[in-house]
Amino acid sequence: MYKALGWMLAPLLAACASSAPAGAPARPDLCAQVRAWKAAGDYDRHRIAPSGGSDEGGLNYRFDLKGHGLKSVSAQCGAGSYSECEFEVERADGGRYAFTELSRFGLIRVQGRHYLVYGIVGDSKGKDPKAQRVVELADPPKPVCDQIGDYADLM
Repeated sequence: MYKALGWMLAPLLAACASSAPAGAPARPDLCAQVRAWKAAGDYDRHRIAPSGGSDEGGLNYRFDLKGHGLKSVSAQCGAGSYSECEFEVERADGGRYAFTELSRFGLIRVQGRHYLVYGIVGDSKGKDPKAQRVVELADPPKPVCDQIGDYADLM
């Protein structure tokens, strides 16, 4: 009898195990979401502006984040469209980490997390000019989505 009951419950248990928990939000494609925000004019609502001034060329940035585990982010960037930035992140606990990424970025906060958003600048050489690349500001940084691919193809 227990064996027959087990065979009857097996499909039900398999269905429950393969479905998402009730109430768990589906994680949208953040690249597509950023693109939609830009198209609708809502991007600035999520964007974090640099704190204070930057240098004359506008290539050095500082962001005071206060909360969400991070204290600040600073970036020193080269002048070219696809030059590099040297980022330094200070965590709320006083720890620091650094990494190098591309210049011409935006910093956004979504659901309490911080993300760097990259797009295509200037001539897209056959790429979608509205394509996005989003990287979570973590140690180490975590790519979330990439509609752009290899930036070397654009240089």
